Amino acid sequence: MSPQPELIDPALIPLSAWILGFGIMLFFFFAIAVDSILIARWPTLAPFFPRRSALVRVRPLETNDAIRVLVLLGILFMFLQAIGRQTAIISGTGSPQLPTISFVLGTLALPVFTVMSLISILSTRRVSHREAFGIRLKGFFKHIVTAVFFLTAAFPLLVVANLVYISILRSLGYQVEPQDVVRMFLESHVPLWQQVYLSFLAVVIAPITEELLFRGLCLTAALKVMPVREAVLLVSVFFAFVHQHPESAVSLFILAATLSLAYLHTGNLLVPILMHAGFNASQLIALHIVKDIPGILN
Repeated sequence: MSPQPELIDPALIPLSAWILGFGIMLFFFFAIAVDSILIARWPTLAPFFPRRSALVRVRPLETNDAIRVLVLLGILFMFLQAIGRQTAIISGTGSPQLPTISFVLGTLALPVFTVMSLISILSTRRVSHREAFGIRLKGFFKHIVTAVFFLTAAFPLLVVANLVYISILRSLGYQVEPQDVVRMFLESHVPLWQQVYLSFLAVVIAPITEELLFRGLCLTAALKVMPVREAVLLVSVFFAFVHQHPESAVSLFILAATLSLAYLHTGNLLVPILMHAGFNASQLIALHIVKDIPGILN
């Protein structure tokens, strides 16, 4: 059996954390109200969805493009993993704490390769980013509102499903651990520059590259060979699997499905990019508020 999480003395919780918790509770009930309105209006909204998703299906990205990029990314990932382990062994640490150059190059290699691969595909096909991904900056404020709406609608399901899933894991004796990147933000010995750099990766680099890959390329490619529902499920499962953190699998799946639905509804990849960035930014803000609570890692 895994040890039960230690209870935190309420007196040690800072005021900012109490305010955060109260704000999350209010937002939860607001999101339920939004979902109620959405459910009530769904019969009038549903007929438009197949037509809008069809616009994504016909975009000039093929299944072979996705397979080729994913295979090359997999090879690059395994190579980076091997280099990382070897670097740790040579340095005598045996831990994931890598030298600065290895750390930076390792975290940038996959995003850079993803972007360069997509640029190569678009260049070969002679299509623009607007034709391939529907990216339009016009009406940027409206895109932000749409992104907030989709995130708000998904919030209650994200919270409830994650709480139930974590409770089940604990009841089964599973040792629930935070993601490595989350631990880096919570531990005091991690250099400030690494936290700033990882924040930039999480809020800017990751949303752009992951949405280009998973929604822009993989979802479009999947739609070429299967119906919308199966394509969304497949890409969402793959998104959760790639993050390699079983404790977050359910919440990552729900997030990925929401991002996919937003892309199919709007036809503009900018919307899920903004959603992804907003989600990650909110997580970082919450981590910054709670990191000083004693025993938070337990």
